[in-house]
Amino acid sequence: MAEVPREIWVECRVPHSHIYFVRYTLDAYDGLCLASTVEDPSGRVRLLSTEDRAEELDRVLEALAEEVPLRVVGRGTLGPGGTA
Repeated sequence: MAEVPREIWVECRVPHSHIYFVRYTLDAYDGLCLASTVEDPSGRVRLLSTEDRAEELDRVLEALAEEVPLRVVGRGTLGPGGTA
C-alpha cells in the first residue's frame, strides 16, 4: 500500500487587487494546491498541498512573486485531522 504524503500549508500575503490572479493561476496547476482567502483585510491567502508537491509549489510562488507583490509569511505541516 502506497504511503500517503503529509499535508502542508503555506500562507501568503497578496494585495487584494491581485488575489484573484494568484488564486486562478494556482488553480491552473492541476492538483498543486487548494487556495483560500482568509476573511480579513490583510490580503492573506492560505494554500494547502502535500509534501511531495512542496518544491513545485515553491517554484510557482517564486515565479508569481516576480509578477505581483506576493510574499510567503508562514508554512508548516498539518497533523492528523488537518490541524496545524
